[in-house]
Amino acid sequence: MSQMVWLNDLIATNKIVVVNGGIHMNNDNKQYNTVNGVQGSAFSFGPNSTNTVNNNQNSDLVDLTRQLIEILKSQEIPTEQKQELEEVITAAAEEATKETPKKAILKSLLASVNSIMDTINKTPALITAYEKWDKFIQGFNPPPV
Repeated sequence: MSQMVWLNDLIATNKIVVVNGGIHMNNDNKQYNTVNGVQGSAFSFGPNSTNTVNNNQNSDLVDLTRQLIEILKSQEIPTEQKQELEEVITAAAEEATKETPKKAILKSLLASVNSIMDTINKTPALITAYEKWDKFIQGFNPPPV
């Protein structure tokens, strides 16, 4: 393609259709190619293009979850609360990294984590680790359907 095509023009002519967070691209043969929307990824299309998806979010969430649990284990809080919090944090991280996370389940798990965190005596290290983890995992909430 030797001329620049604006995204708005492609959308207006139904060459690109956004559906459920993914992009459907219509080529000249009236066939659709689907590019699933992944936060932080990039894509290209055309005869000489390559698609590169840079999805480090899952590994970043795994690292933040591991750090939060390590700090949690070092805290002087009742063992039962520690175990419960570790289980809920792990479950939330697992749900968030599923291909199609269930928003209601993730929201419930995050509310549980927040509720337990409110009842324990927190050190600055635990507060910082939790805030980083919570902020990051909030980005995994799937958009409403």
